[in-house]
Amino acid sequence: MTAVDLTAARAARAAAQPEPPAPNKRVAAKRATRAKLLAEARFLFTHVGYFATGIRDIAQRMGMSTGAVFANVEDKPELWRLAMNGPAPSEALAEEVALILALRPGWRWLLRFDGAQYLTQLSSPDWSPMRNGGRCHTARGDSPAEALRQVRLEADRHEAPAVAQGVH
Repeated sequence: MTAVDLTAARAARAAAQPEPPAPNKRVAAKRATRAKLLAEARFLFTHVGYFATGIRDIAQRMGMSTGAVFANVEDKPELWRLAMNGPAPSEALAEEVALILALRPGWRWLLRFDGAQYLTQLSSPDWSPMRNGGRCHTARGDSPAEALRQVRLEADRHEAPAVAQGVH
């Protein structure tokens, strides 16, 4: 058989297979509920925060019971993973964020995942990638909390004299 014959044979097999049936109303309603759940959870996690958002809050915003939430997900960390596409925050991560905010007011931090490790950046209020000035530190870690801890420690090593004098 030639490549053209193989392509024609595959097309004929695909045409012979029946189309899957359209989802019934129950399946469509479950999909809609799940989509609404993820959208409302994403909104609350983004605007209120992981630790300040409860399952009851999400259910109330959806106009449903907590049972409807638990019919779709096992627990709050799973809901975060589905809604935010990443691991749920930990107490350690919250502690690192609080330390950065307390020790370096006005500093900005960035956290991202490169597929293997978490990358962090901690920059002073006057730092800009477009001009020479300000301070910026970077670090890596196996978890979001570890990456933030590493960048905080890196900044502490380089900024210790300024922090000790009260200059940020």
